[in-house]
Amino acid sequence: MPRGPMVSPAHPAQASGTGRHVLPEVDPTHGSRVIPHRARRRSPNSNARTPHVALRQRQIVTTPCATKRFLTRSARVSLISSQARTVWMDSSSAQVLDVFLRRYPPEAPSRPSDLPYEDLRLARQHGFRILLPAPATGIRIGTPPTSRFDSRCRYLWVIDDRGIPYVIEERLDVLNANLPKHTNLTGGGKACMGGEMWFVSDTTLYVSGGSGRYPAADLQQLEAAVGVFESLGYGVTSLGWDHAVGRPLRYWNGEIRHG
Repeated sequence: MPRGPMVSPAHPAQASGTGRHVLPEVDPTHGSRVIPHRARRRSPNSNARTPHVALRQRQIVTTPCATKRFLTRSARVSLISSQARTVWMDSSSAQVLDVFLRRYPPEAPSRPSDLPYEDLRLARQHGFRILLPAPATGIRIGTPPTSRFDSRCRYLWVIDDRGIPYVIEERLDVLNANLPKHTNLTGGGKACMGGEMWFVSDTTLYVSGGSGRYPAADLQQLEAAVGVFESLGYGVTSLGWDHAVGRPLRYWNGEIRHG
């Protein structure tokens, strides 16, 4: 016979204040003490980090690859952003974009949108694209305007940390049958600058700095933006700068070069 204290088998399990049932202190069958199992907490360790913290603090370094084109730089950058950019940019064009971003950081639109749909971010099904290296595909050939009312196959573009997003300027049902704005490329967010462009061939285009939401600050910024286009392998002609009024020209009065 066991010599430990005995309890009646009918002794019920006691309930805690939270409604949970707890074991009796004495096993009714064997008369021995019951030691409930408790999960032990680890002592704090200053060197241990949770996975999401470690991911944020990891330094991402990408290096050239013989078979693929990767962005070459060492910086604390988002892995998603880095991978997205290397899909379509080689190291030289990515470096040109990075220099432009540092010199002219993205800023909010110069004025708020007049209507709610003007801040709607367009998607690929609406014609949204990011400019890929030349030659361009799936484009409409046009010519730069020679007057205010001359608009043939005009595209809107901006430069931001994604590269050069663009969309053709035509009425869209998602915008209540209105023309897109530059803010439709950014969702009303930040961009370095914006403008217009026309493809006269799949490797040649004309650009202007005409944007009311993301205007070019000066001729130097417009010329730097042209350099970003050229880094992708395009022959680029800028419509130029109107020094009399201090803003980009939006019409072309010269001979059109088709590449």
